[in-house]
Amino acid sequence: IAGGKTVPGFGSWFLYTLLSIFRSLDIFDTISTYGIVFDSVRHNSWFSASIVFVFKAIFDIMLLAQLRSWWQRRTTIKESLRALHYYQTSHRASETLVRMGSYAIPTLMDVLENDENDEARTNAADALGQLEAKEATALFLKALHSDSSDKVRLYAASKLGEWEVQEAIPALITALEQDSCEEVRNKAVTSLGNLEAKEAIPALVEALSSDASYEVRVA
Repeated sequence: IAGGKTVPGFGSWFLYTLLSIFRSLDIFDTISTYGIVFDSVRHNSWFSASIVFVFKAIFDIMLLAQLRSWWQRRTTIKESLRALHYYQTSHRASETLVRMGSYAIPTLMDVLENDENDEARTNAADALGQLEAKEATALFLKALHSDSSDKVRLYAASKLGEWEVQEAIPALITALEQDSCEEVRNKAVTSLGNLEAKEAIPALVEALSSDASYEVRVA
């Protein structure tokens, strides 16, 4: 990834070449078709024949552009996901995926749920949060409960509060009471406040008096 853009690989150029060949063959096929019906067309309307030819060419060009766009997005997502695994390139890769918008959400959700690399899951969670991908709510709930990465749990606790997910209250209470990371516990307090979770009052009172972290006690 260079300057936020992914340089097309051999596969992309190969597909472009194939599509260009198919386009050329289609043009020859169109010309041949018009040659076959030429005699009947010229006695009726050159204008009609030209309109049909132009619209067919425009449609083919639009289809080709869509195919190229799809392949380029696919390549960009693939390369960016690979870069998510490394600290040196993860930030730029995350920015690239966020710029791609909804196209990247399903793949980012898969990374958050299944990838074994902490750096990749952390950046996927960050990107999903920036994209306001509320369809990932269930994955954030799962991550808050069981993800091994403190940063992933932190992102989960933060977004569940920002999105006002009432179903997250029990998980946030559990995080406040049991999570080993003080930043996650601190964020759980903030999110429970955003949710106006009255059922969390006993846990909040307990944290105020006995949590090992000063930051959590004064949150």
